[in-house]
Amino acid sequence: MEKYCNGAKLTDGQTMLGWAKSLTRKGVHPVVELSHTVCAKGVTVAKDGMQAVESGLERSRF
Repeated sequence: MEKYCNGAKLTDGQTMLGWAKSLTRKGVHPVVELSHTVCAKGVTVAKDGMQAVESGLERSRF
């Protein structure tokens, strides 16, 4: 997202949602919604849980 917005200031939720909704992956737009939930600090993901997430990612060689 940081590279995609090319230095534009993402100052509010609506601006960020607009940018995120305009992204595509293989011609498919993401489902994007603003969450008003406050996450607790210090929450971590177990190693096996993170491996499950990472297995679905396609890494660029760059």
